[in-house]
Amino acid sequence: MLYCIFYNNLQKVIIVCLKRDIISIRLLKERSSCILLAGTHKVIAKNIIKSLDVNTKYLINDKNFIRGNLKPDNFSSYKFKKHYKEESFNMIVSKIHFLASLSEQKIVNEYGRNKFNQELGVVCHFVSDYFCLAHEERWEFKRKFKTHVHYEMVLGRISKEYKYDSSCRNDDLDLCYVANFINSNLNEYVKLKGFESDIIFAQYVCNSIVQAVLKSVAKNTSENLMII
Repeated sequence: MLYCIFYNNLQKVIIVCLKRDIISIRLLKERSSCILLAGTHKVIAKNIIKSLDVNTKYLINDKNFIRGNLKPDNFSSYKFKKHYKEESFNMIVSKIHFLASLSEQKIVNEYGRNKFNQELGVVCHFVSDYFCLAHEERWEFKRKFKTHVHYEMVLGRISKEYKYDSSCRNDDLDLCYVANFINSNLNEYVKLKGFESDIIFAQYVCNSIVQAVLKSVAKNTSENLMII
């Protein structure tokens, strides 16, 4: 019933935004090659921060984590790389494994706390895109530009109104199998495609990955201290 109420309450908003935001399409086309609108990524990032475990939250710098979630649409090194799973999946899985291999000592003394947070945000950005209908079905900007932008604009509106469950994550995720974890959730996602599924799956998978990476860093830090 909540699903129906949620959409009924937003029907007028969806219609209004589709008509109103047509004006913005040309500007968006100039600036973006493939986007899940920045507002949606920011909402997801903020909700992940709110749901962080108290024992690992100290590793996160809110400002840089949010910046990382927005970075792929603004920096040329990511902006011109297609945000579809086929083109970026290996890169993202490698980033997850690398970040999880670090300890707090390495982050502070070698890698950099700001960079760590931004790279973790970049991971969330790409993973969120995998669970966006416009990306999953490859609505390429050359062929379905208006459809793609319309969908993501509506998704952005809905994501701001959605009531997130901060406990929605897999606390037992083994990052050795993170690729399988993402793929198995994608297999479930494609059966339920739509605005609410985009939000639920993106939040769940990103939240689970971030928490698993932070737990791994905390464990590595503890083990290093025992050796010393």
